[in-house]
Amino acid sequence: MATLSLIIQGPNVGSYDFTRTIADADTARILAAYSIRQGQITDPEILDDDGNVTNAAVTRDRTAQEVVDGIAEGFLAGTLANTVRTEKDIATAAAKSQVVGIEATP
Repeated sequence: MATLSLIIQGPNVGSYDFTRTIADADTARILAAYSIRQGQITDPEILDDDGNVTNAAVTRDRTAQEVVDGIAEGFLAGTLANTVRTEKDIATAAAKSQVVGIEATP
């Protein structure tokens, strides 16, 4: 079994954790699918101190760690975007409630 964990912890927010187990075969499926979704990575060429190429750029499959990092970065980016969108929605609703109507009298 593999373990999936998320921990949110800080001096001003407390400590919260989420943990689930996933079968090894399913974990392998997840990593394989996300490896395909994320695509290959190209390592840049390596130069020596004189600027000469010592190793050419290499295109390769992502390592399992790089795939997990990509999943985590995607989760974080989505969480941050959803938080900002929610705050904007709340601010918009609050601003709208402060607008005073205009009345016309005959």
